Amino acid sequence: MEYIILDLEWNGAWSKRTGKYFNEIIEIGAVRLHENRVVADEFKALIRPRVSGKLTSLVSDLTSITDQELQNGTTFCRAMERFGRWVGNRENVVMTWGNTDLLVLIENFRFYYGTGRIRFLSQYADLQKYCQSEMKMGGGNHLGLLKAAQMLEIPVDENSLHRALDDSRLSAKVFDRLYDEKRLAAFIRSALTEDFYRRLTFKNKVISDIQSPLIERQELVVRCPACQKRMRRKGKWTFRGRFFKASFVCRSCQKEYTARLQFKQEFDGVVTKRIVEEKLPPAQEPEKVAAKE
Repeated sequence: MEYIILDLEWNGAWSKRTGKYFNEIIEIGAVRLHENRVVADEFKALIRPRVSGKLTSLVSDLTSITDQELQNGTTFCRAMERFGRWVGNRENVVMTWGNTDLLVLIENFRFYYGTGRIRFLSQYADLQKYCQSEMKMGGGNHLGLLKAAQMLEIPVDENSLHRALDDSRLSAKVFDRLYDEKRLAAFIRSALTEDFYRRLTFKNKVISDIQSPLIERQELVVRCPACQKRMRRKGKWTFRGRFFKASFVCRSCQKEYTARLQFKQEFDGVVTKRIVEEKLPPAQEPEKVAAKE
């Protein structure tokens, strides 16, 4: 088994061909690791843009790539042919730090080849999710590569960040520190099925209509955190900041609560997030004492 850690840099541009904003890949970098995580080989390529006239200032400042450098680059299709040969036919897992790079790669494959199927991809793992799990960092906040390296006390030259090969190298070091074969297996997905691409490209959506048939009515029941009895809602649900909000009262405990519910439609169904907090009386302001004249 080999591990291929891939990183991309891209430039945003408006595409007349697609009639929408397009993330055009301008650089690809990757490292190949043996099963013992020793670096066996590296790959890098600059890609001459076809859609964008020039780099945005944001991208050029972030990556230090210049328009002149890109004019000496290869085409996307030739870069992918070279990279596919470099990946080869050996059993491997392609990994990226988060799935954004993979989504951009799919976007470019659709633009240039008319298909979103990535030819060289047979198995895939989201390295960011794996490392976040190993570092016991749950929740919705995504762990950045630099932050992960700093937490693991891996020396980092911040001036070399945001170049595809350098970021791949750093990702490989983080991966090496956190490697566990059995736990990693749970994050590896076959990329040879349509289900893989449907799941990957599915766009999660927060439901903003309380009457949506996707919301189970039972999910709107709010129970008292103290006695677990069903509470009575006071007033209507309001939607703000991606949450439904309403006031509730527990007749048994004689306490009032504020409930916030979020319903997010994901590939496997609707995920509910609920926050129930007791309403506390406003703090009493200290009595003002008149100053003696």
